[in-house]
Amino acid sequence: PESMSLRFLSNSTILRYFDSIGVNLNLFYKVLWKHVFIVELLKMYFDENSTFKKQSFFERLKSTIGEGKKLNARKEKAIKYMETWSNDFWQQTELLIKSFERNIQEKFIASLNIDADTIKFGFADEKFRNENFIYEAKQKAESIISNSQVLELLDIMDIMKDDLFIDHQRKYYIVIDDLDTEWIEDSLRLELIGAMVDVIKEFRQLPGIKIVISLRENLNEIVFAKHQHKGSQREKLKPLYSKLEWTSEELAELIDKRLLILSENEFSVNLAFNQIRRGNKKGLDYVLERTFYRPRDVISFMNHMIANANNKSTFSSDI
Repeated sequence: PESMSLRFLSNSTILRYFDSIGVNLNLFYKVLWKHVFIVELLKMYFDENSTFKKQSFFERLKSTIGEGKKLNARKEKAIKYMETWSNDFWQQTELLIKSFERNIQEKFIASLNIDADTIKFGFADEKFRNENFIYEAKQKAESIISNSQVLELLDIMDIMKDDLFIDHQRKYYIVIDDLDTEWIEDSLRLELIGAMVDVIKEFRQLPGIKIVISLRENLNEIVFAKHQHKGSQREKLKPLYSKLEWTSEELAELIDKRLLILSENEFSVNLAFNQIRRGNKKGLDYVLERTFYRPRDVISFMNHMIANANNKSTFSSDI
């Protein structure tokens, strides 16, 4: 997510205003993710041998789908949608999302017949806090968001399902990590992750495609607590989870390898902890239990122990 440069969403005047008047932005975030994932997958599909050229994409798409036959109305509409966005469709994700936000902003300005400078100055005028204006603005904003590219994206998903991603032997992955870092402000981060999880479910209908996200358990709990009122049922997602847990044997091996590298193969986990006990526990067990079997925490704990060992050959109970 860091490379997607989503921070600008936090500073978006129009999105901040929508949020302040109670507009449900969840659909907006879902449309964003869906558009991003569709673009990434189509890039992979047509660019596997680095021979893909943007200008020939639509011709290739039509020939792949149509195979000489006339396209049905929905598929024709979906291709027209992509052609409309052709300049932005293949841009970096950051530019793509900015285009998306700008598109909604322009429609909102036109629907309420307000000056573009209003957005620039953050709706500072008193009239924009009037109850009647807020009611109308909220209705218009939600209508624009709910109609923004949703049907077209569904049609593109149908094309991908029926005509493109049909070979079970060809595998495509999108892998997303580092969701627990500070890639955007916390409140918005939880909204975006919740929307992403909902969107990922929709891509399960495409054979050979898997979107994998890595989510710490504590962050997972917070995201679902926040989205509980929006109808998200965690139980329904349980089959999608693959719980990653480290065993004491795996962590002992991890520590052993790190100690061997640090000591140029002279210092192993057995030498460091052999017969060292604290409260009738082996020293290593004490470290693992105290760090809840989390590899990063184990490594951090070990680094502190090494720093306080004063070049001793074993880790005593005091250390």
